Amino acid sequence: MIEKKVKKNQSVEKVLQIIELLVSQGGEMRLQDIADQVNSPSSTVLRYLSTLSSFGYVYQNADSSKYALTLKLAQLGSLVSGQYDIRNLVHDDLVALSKEFQESSCLAIEEDHEVVY
Repeated sequence: MIEKKVKKNQSVEKVLQIIELLVSQGGEMRLQDIADQVNSPSSTVLRYLSTLSSFGYVYQNADSSKYALTLKLAQLGSLVSGQYDIRNLVHDDLVALSKEFQESSCLAIEEDHEVVY
């Protein structure tokens, strides 16, 4: 079977690089520093940041003119993680552990400062 190569969207790649950079820096960054780090012209990075800002993913500090992420990504991550049933995700691994060590296994999760099995 022949695999069809799908072209990547360079703009999307660059926006994801910007988001990952802002996450890794853990704080506000100057436009020029972002542009230097992602190896793009500052005018292009400014367009990306403006779009991210209009969708609520990035804000610009009015005093320093630096950019940083908002909590919108955390909100999305929380929604995504809520779509997964942890029991289904770990079931096969727990069965494999039980077989390998010939012991019972269970899943425990902290909830409201208590352990739920």
